[in-house]
Amino acid sequence: MMRDPSHVLNSHLITAFLFAVSLGKMPDPFATLPTEISFHTLSFLNFSSIARASAVSKLWNQIAYSPDVWSALCLDPEGDMLKFTPGVPVSAEELETLSNHYSNELLRRRSETDPSVACSKRMGLRGQFVSCCRHPKSFCKQNLSLTKCVVPPSRPAVPNTPTTFPTLLHSGLAASTTDDVYCQDIQQTLFENRPTKFWSSTGSMSGEVGNLDSREWLCYKMTGMCIVRGVEIIPYRAIWQLGDPIYAPKRIRFSVGFTDNPAQMHYHSRWFDVELSDFAQYFDLSPDFVVGEYLFITTDGKYTTQPADNLYYTVFQCVKAQGHNLGSDNYGEITRTVRKWRERMLREL
Repeated sequence: MMRDPSHVLNSHLITAFLFAVSLGKMPDPFATLPTEISFHTLSFLNFSSIARASAVSKLWNQIAYSPDVWSALCLDPEGDMLKFTPGVPVSAEELETLSNHYSNELLRRRSETDPSVACSKRMGLRGQFVSCCRHPKSFCKQNLSLTKCVVPPSRPAVPNTPTTFPTLLHSGLAASTTDDVYCQDIQQTLFENRPTKFWSSTGSMSGEVGNLDSREWLCYKMTGMCIVRGVEIIPYRAIWQLGDPIYAPKRIRFSVGFTDNPAQMHYHSRWFDVELSDFAQYFDLSPDFVVGEYLFITTDGKYTTQPADNLYYTVFQCVKAQGHNLGSDNYGEITRTVRKWRERMLREL
């Protein structure tokens, strides 16, 4: 999420002002301004500028280390840090359709949550996320460290080959359709080095984007509470069929939440275009701060018809998610904040 231009301009002006005060070329206004105004002034700065401000004087150091200043940076960070956002809005009607299909037809679990209400609560919880953070400065430092440690992988030079990062996915829960439930189910996409394994949708008459008949979805449980940096898919190439067709979707979207019901998920990505290729394709969700326990993938449109029946299919050889499992102690403040926010989120839903 980008800050508005006035916010960026204010940041530059305050940085120049900070420099002048540090050189003694102008009196220190923070010595006379109310503390609340001083906090608000520094809240326009980015991570490095706040660090420089803390070195101007003892007073500036006390103000710069205030949780109020760092809380603003947690909510709306600049630079390389991940930014907490609900992603792209998805209509209540679409969420209700996905939820009903997922709950009623496959897992026989029905949520009583109204999708429009869940969407409203999801948007309002953005501010609550920061209120759950006890030590905003530590959160920002760990956020920056995490961004530098978990980087998107290079694309493999060989087709049908996943990248080597460890996946966050633990198990496949369900898929919208499955062509052969005995050997082409969603679990097959978890095998990284078995190119003969795959999940296949059933055939559809249309492959057009926006046509409900051409949409598919898959739901995965992750290894725990995870921060998701990106998702990788490998569309399947059927070398045993005439023409070696590749069954890729035309575009793809990712949703993440603390429950497996898509209507209750707090994050939805934008639509990404998918190449008609059997090379690994990585979709980077940064700079969004994406955290949850379940990954829901929605595809839209299909490129290819099967020669045998002239129907359109989506087929995945492998699906992986990259990021960090918060079960470790490497990012303690992020973990504590997310756990507290998760409890609040589940209570609201």
